[in-house]
Amino acid sequence: MARRGRPAWQPSARERETVKTMTAFGIPQGAICAVLKVTRPTPEKRCRHELDVGLAEANAAVAASMYRMATKGPYSVRFSAAKYWLACRARWRDVDPPTPFDMLIPLDRMTDE
Repeated sequence: MARRGRPAWQPSARERETVKTMTAFGIPQGAICAVLKVTRPTPEKRCRHELDVGLAEANAAVAASMYRMATKGPYSVRFSAAKYWLACRARWRDVDPPTPFDMLIPLDRMTDE
């Protein structure tokens, strides 16, 4: 007896790269399926690896680029990249300067509001 329906979709290397790239850009799976002209479960079944690693690989590439800029770029780029890196990765924060004493309200002038 002959098999009914469409043959199973087998993604080409180019389609796999499209899935990985679109996933890396944060494009929802519904939109990826629309571009590939397949239903939602299809890439989840046939391109599972690309869906799982696309974002992580993009983040790693951007982090490597930022690290290079922070350590080897021109000074103006290096400073901005290093400041951004330290804020995100080392949790450095700019601190507001302390309030000058002449700006403080004396205790006898405070009200009970």
